[in-house]
Amino acid sequence: MAKVTKLFLWALTSLFCMAAAAAGAQKAQGNSTIILNIQGSVPTLLEVKVGHSNTNTMKLIGLLNAPEASQGDSGANLRTFPLGAAERIDLGELRVYANVKGTYYIRARSANGGFLKDPEHAASGSIPYTLVIDGKIVYCENLEFRFATTGRTKQGGSIIAVALEVGTLRNDLPRGKYSDQLVFSISSY
Repeated sequence: MAKVTKLFLWALTSLFCMAAAAAGAQKAQGNSTIILNIQGSVPTLLEVKVGHSNTNTMKLIGLLNAPEASQGDSGANLRTFPLGAAERIDLGELRVYANVKGTYYIRARSANGGFLKDPEHAASGSIPYTLVIDGKIVYCENLEFRFATTGRTKQGGSIIAVALEVGTLRNDLPRGKYSDQLVFSISSY
């Protein structure tokens, strides 16, 4: 947001200097009237980040009767949780920055198409899930979850809660670590 403000101030200062130079040149030639139209525009700003990080990815690991995540399963945007029947799991928050008045879309691209999968049991182990973004259930279609929202955010961005919902688990699911990775993006089309 600071970059946009600095850019806008630089452009406005440049336009003012050009107007002053043009007025000075006009004054040297006589008493003619000069009309100067100044227009400025602020570029569209749309950005989404996971929590307080500088990234837009989130790795999910659901543990089904499995030991805790290993050291290889680490990182600021890792969400590890036990899997049980029909539950909502808090995944944290997104920080959204937008200066668009109209509608914009938050998308979460799922590496597994909306399924938590255990790579060791790929043939028999997958668990479908939905996301809950800002209190609304969002289903995965064409490998992505898509959430529409409107309005400009405040200066520091707006916080949007994200959760995951898993339905009733099949009894024949093998124990293990079921994972997916989400990549969040935002656009105004």
